[in-house]
Amino acid sequence: MKRDLELSRELLLAMEESPSELSTNSLTERFEQPGEILAYHALLLEDAGLIHAAVTPKSRKVHPQAAVLLRLTHEGHEFIESVRSDTTWNNLKQYVTKKGLEVTLDTAVKALPGFIAAALGG
Repeated sequence: MKRDLELSRELLLAMEESPSELSTNSLTERFEQPGEILAYHALLLEDAGLIHAAVTPKSRKVHPQAAVLLRLTHEGHEFIESVRSDTTWNNLKQYVTKKGLEVTLDTAVKALPGFIAAALGG
């Protein structure tokens, strides 16, 4: 299964907006994606330390079928606060690309401090 960085960001934004946990089943229409793809991305976000989620099945040997996105972690809040604006998000992706790197969730998270320092003139 391929990961989708834009979908990951959109899931983080949806979590931040929501006053309570979100189930992948309830998000399928909003994101026009099957629950399995949403659950897989929830698992990736949890692996990255950006969210806490309850993923089914729990075995990491098979693709998840469903998930409940419980809450953002501190790191998740910090990341989404920094890339909330589409302009900032697109500029961060350009910054990573100009450094000769592929734009992944990991590179975006790690590049964020340098991007912010450059934007602030430091």
